[in-house]
Amino acid sequence: IPASERAVLNDLYASTNGAAWYFNFNWNGDAGSECTWYGVTCDSAQSHVVSIGLNSNLLVGPLPSLNGLTTLQHFNVSGNGLFGSIPSLSGFTALKYFNVNSNHLSGSIPSLSGLTSLQYFGVTHNQLTGSIPSLSGLTSLQEFYVDVNQLTGSIPSLSGLTSLQHFYVYGNQLTGDRKSVV
Repeated sequence: IPASERAVLNDLYASTNGAAWYFNFNWNGDAGSECTWYGVTCDSAQSHVVSIGLNSNLLVGPLPSLNGLTTLQHFNVSGNGLFGSIPSLSGFTALKYFNVNSNHLSGSIPSLSGLTSLQYFGVTHNQLTGSIPSLSGLTSLQEFYVDVNQLTGSIPSLSGLTSLQHFYVYGNQLTGDRKSVV
């Protein structure tokens, strides 16, 4: 994989106390071994990271920038001890699944603009503040979970979200007509 992708993986390991993870098989191996690291999946050519699955794996610390993982499709670090803010997701046009549920993340939800492949977005059970960003143009979005945070503002328009099946925003201080989102 490119050095830029290896750098993101190394930053993730370092910033979330990778040495203490439940499973960290092969992490920090030689260059070229990244596709064998626990929780990392690469494309069929073994040339790019397409998935990171480290849910319930004792990650503790802040999430580093994920920029550099340009082909990332699946990111799941739910059920850990992550804190700090959610990194920017700008430019992740291949991203389909993003799950950081049940951590201790704070700050605001980053812009979701341009994430045209996004099908699942989960940030439930954190300490996020601010408003829900615009969901305009997310025509692939099927599941959206931001419940049990400290979000304020109005519930965004769901107009044009033709694939949407689940939309959970309860447990926040949001305003808006509930009937308009059913």
